[in-house]
Amino acid sequence: MKFMNRRIALFIVAWASSDGIAQTHPYLEVFSDDAVAREEFPGVQVNYFRLSDPERVKEQYLPALPPDLAKATAIMNTFLASESGRVFREKISEAYQGHELMVKYQLEKVPAIVFDKGRYVIYGTTDVRQALIIYRERMQSRECNRANEVCHD
Repeated sequence: MKFMNRRIALFIVAWASSDGIAQTHPYLEVFSDDAVAREEFPGVQVNYFRLSDPERVKEQYLPALPPDLAKATAIMNTFLASESGRVFREKISEAYQGHELMVKYQLEKVPAIVFDKGRYVIYGTTDVRQALIIYRERMQSRECNRANEVCHD
């Protein structure tokens, strides 16, 4: 594809059924180990998942624990029963959502951008604008093929 940056290896994985493919308002999920610049696009819902978030949440919320197992257990039990422990459980649950979705979508690596709850995946980039271009061109091509028309790039 002419517009692709040669330094980024992009692989499109398409396992969608032929019905419901051409959505005008795709739903995207961006998976990365690092923070990603967030952009907004009209008619496109984008959720970002930073896979390093669980470690950040643990560092931010968990109390320091002594090496003695009995004392550490007592501290953790008290912590988890407290308001701070409740907040930690909420935050850690949110932080692991990206990991849960990676397993659900059977993602092989990051960064990755997932379209429409796992119908298409673009690996190797977090550039939503570039991914939308690839996705829309692919959808246009599939629509032409389904209608038995000749499609041109």
